[in-house]
Amino acid sequence: MEVEQIQKLHPGLFHCPYKEVERLMPEIFPIVQECPADYLIDSVLDVKIHMLMPNQWPCIPNWHHDLVPRTKVGTQDYTAVNTHKKMYLWLSGAPFTEFSDGEFIKPRSWHGFTQLDSHRGTMSTIFTWRIFIRVAPPEFISVGTPDQWLRRHSQVYLDVNNFKW
Repeated sequence: MEVEQIQKLHPGLFHCPYKEVERLMPEIFPIVQECPADYLIDSVLDVKIHMLMPNQWPCIPNWHHDLVPRTKVGTQDYTAVNTHKKMYLWLSGAPFTEFSDGEFIKPRSWHGFTQLDSHRGTMSTIFTWRIFIRVAPPEFISVGTPDQWLRRHSQVYLDVNNFKW
């Protein structure tokens, strides 16, 4: 996808059902259709589009896990994870997500990972646009309501030592 196309998109999608992606973001739908998930038609997607400057992180800069269920008090419940199903991640380009095994996401290709795969965001070193797409099994997250599917913003992190989540 070219920069001119990216600039015309809204900031992304939040917990959006696969069947709504083509209607809401037709520009990325061909990319989503290439995802190897065997549950793709039933999947839930998150899409974030960032315009980045050097020294900005487009995602959580510290080691973390995605979509781990939470208890009623908000702490992550690692006993409730499902390591038999994978999520899939696609990035348009740098900065790349780093996994704890030292692997970095390759641009413009799908990467499968589980709820227990530790990873972190990396800092942008250039002025760039970045698209993040995550496809998840429907049981990993609750589907948002139609008025919440369109992201109104996509946050960036500026200081890895002074951030809380």
